[in-house]
Amino acid sequence: MQQAPLDIPGSVPTSYPGANFPLPAIPVDLQFDTLLDPGTYVDGPFDPAWFDLDPDIYYANQNNSCGFIPNAHIVDEVDRNDFKHGSETATGTPMSISALVSFAGTGTGSSSLWPPEDQIKTSAIITDEREHEMAYLIRHFTEFLGPWMDLFDKDKHFSQSVPLKALRDALLRNAIAAVAAKQLGRVRGQKSFCGNQCQRPSRMEVLDDLVEVDWFYKAANYYDKAIAFSRVYLEALSGSLSHPMSVNKSDDLLVAVSIFSLYESLDNREMGWLQHLAGLKSLLTAVSANQQEIGPPMPSISVARKACFWHFARSDYSAAYINRRRTYLDTEDLDSWRSCGLQVQDNGALYADTIDVRSETSQCRQRVQLVSHTLIWLVLRVTNYLAQDSNHPPAEQLVIWDTLNAQLDAFYGSLPETFQPCAQIRYPLSTRNHRGGDSGCQLTEVFFSSSSSASSVQLYHFARILLLLNKPRDRSGISRLQAYREVSSEAIKHAREIVGVALGRPAPAVRVEMLLPLYIAGGCLEGEEERKVVLEIMQAIEKDTGCSTEVTVRTLLNEWGDATPVLSTEDGIGATVSATNSNKRRKSTGAPMSTARTLPLLICSVGNPGSTYANTLHSAGHTVVSRLAEHLGYTGLRKEREWGNGLVARPAINGGAGDWTLWQSTSYMNDSGKGVRAAYTAWAKHIPVGEEGKLVVLHDELEKPLGAVTVRTAPGASAKGHNGIKSIMSVIGGTPLARIGIGIGRPASRERDEVAHYVLKKMTPAEKAKIEGCVEEVVAKLRQLEKG
Repeated sequence: MQQAPLDIPGSVPTSYPGANFPLPAIPVDLQFDTLLDPGTYVDGPFDPAWFDLDPDIYYANQNNSCGFIPNAHIVDEVDRNDFKHGSETATGTPMSISALVSFAGTGTGSSSLWPPEDQIKTSAIITDEREHEMAYLIRHFTEFLGPWMDLFDKDKHFSQSVPLKALRDALLRNAIAAVAAKQLGRVRGQKSFCGNQCQRPSRMEVLDDLVEVDWFYKAANYYDKAIAFSRVYLEALSGSLSHPMSVNKSDDLLVAVSIFSLYESLDNREMGWLQHLAGLKSLLTAVSANQQEIGPPMPSISVARKACFWHFARSDYSAAYINRRRTYLDTEDLDSWRSCGLQVQDNGALYADTIDVRSETSQCRQRVQLVSHTLIWLVLRVTNYLAQDSNHPPAEQLVIWDTLNAQLDAFYGSLPETFQPCAQIRYPLSTRNHRGGDSGCQLTEVFFSSSSSASSVQLYHFARILLLLNKPRDRSGISRLQAYREVSSEAIKHAREIVGVALGRPAPAVRVEMLLPLYIAGGCLEGEEERKVVLEIMQAIEKDTGCSTEVTVRTLLNEWGDATPVLSTEDGIGATVSATNSNKRRKSTGAPMSTARTLPLLICSVGNPGSTYANTLHSAGHTVVSRLAEHLGYTGLRKEREWGNGLVARPAINGGAGDWTLWQSTSYMNDSGKGVRAAYTAWAKHIPVGEEGKLVVLHDELEKPLGAVTVRTAPGASAKGHNGIKSIMSVIGGTPLARIGIGIGRPASRERDEVAHYVLKKMTPAEKAKIEGCVEEVVAKLRQLEKG
């Protein structure tokens, strides 16, 4: 979970694509806008580059959503409803607008954009399938993902209002479909139903079981379309279009970017997620200024904008803690927070009337929202306290600490009855069941009737632990050992409260929100059984929700050191834990490896799957691995589910000489990492204790002579814009990686269209012979790598 801080650049004046003038400065004098911390917000024009949406930047960095090459759109399925003539969003399509306008304007069937008359029946079938898929995804978002975003929102804007807005708005429709498809991909298409029901699922709840859907590819399609539509909104917001953006459209843009941040957070909580958060922070200010200019002052913040703001606030404290920086939102501007619904007073009191908050029952949902939002503000303040300059005098730090501690006391003392658990039982640990004792464990399963209440209770104990572990030293004469014991005891109590809520298996919205509190709680717990419980909960969260927990687990394991519990190695986290323990056992033996023994190698290739991309230059790595299997005498590559559904050839099966295992990805380029990680996990199980192995990746390399072979082994070496390599580097952590690049030459022109056509074209016989002819040199490089 802990990662090196990432520098997010500030907004700077820029020219918007397609315009020959700089963006006009946008005023930031609205009360709400001052929420943005002056230390992190640079006053100036709104910059769409926060989102990497300028195509000249987006594609020049080889960063289109599906991991292909510059300007190679992967959206080949277009919903005609997205391009209604005269609609505001029509210009956002990757397709030719002129062709669409010509077709719509003439009323003839001469255009080749849509199928001719003799294909009407086929087109109707295709349209029905697409509508079915969109209905399936929108329903999945409404029932499963929308509640994640609405966790503390009494109006349930994302799950109830946004799907209705998507009926008229292509940006929202594609954003919803993108995040729903990606989440389905991460849970392997498994969609849970609520209990056993006599009535069969409706047609829109299921898809054809006989068709294996590549949800990651679907997600990339919808995401690419949504990004294209959002560019049009951004142009309107920046004043590049003749008609200013309406309030509804600006709200829709905020909602879409909020959904984009959820899309990235599922498995990319590094740069992609932070980039969208930084953009959303900038956009919140730009939208309010736009709304101020186009009409009379609004009496209050719109429901949509307030929902986006509070969703952003939840992400803000998490991102700030992970990266050890201050929050984007300015927690000290009380007037602005009051405009967003809080009642915090100038004297530090949290509510206008504490008794009313604690005892009022007629407006239960309103009170739960107020209390939950107040806690988010407190957590943001605690996070900023941790990120403050260490040069502050201890006395000043202690004053801030005492203030925060008193506010948390006041918060807990004024909690309404809704924040009490409605059921709880003692959790049976295995040590108690089999030995008759409790080994000092005091875990309890706790269940709340309100998801907001359950999550708020966890956040409260999370904030308490952070304060306890970061209390300034006073001069009262208390011994350091005594102070440590007191802090440790209190922190463990709060940690067990966090775990207790998690053991109650609350709604998925609560479970995805609890990863950071669980990480902190796990770091405080000392018993092996309790730590094992934390790991099991994290493992279940990833399996059930699709939210990646691998980085969190790896960091937790490193902090525990030699006291790591052992879990099942069926998949996922269990394999990570097992591998970590195995490495520790190897180090503890003290027996040096024989210098005469060569290292086992896992040799992976990345490319694009299917016959469409077979033997293209972009899949040169696959071509070399297939030829390498023949060269080594292996009988062929075969698909194995345990190995990330990749194609595998290894000596134990094929009888080839040497200790090399070949693996060929069956995923699209930008999704290579997950398959490589699964293959590496499966492969590591076969390495004898006391030995180490090495991961080698074969990939195409543009700008290198055709058939040329290059090797990179330096830790942290740049991916050089290769999305397959970036995907792998994002998931393997500190695993040593060697890269062998296969040169594919370069086109005559560096124009983007020419480059796209070049790398996706089929190899000529001469080019294929040249690529395959480098196998001898690849073998020589592998011989060097296996020597360590």
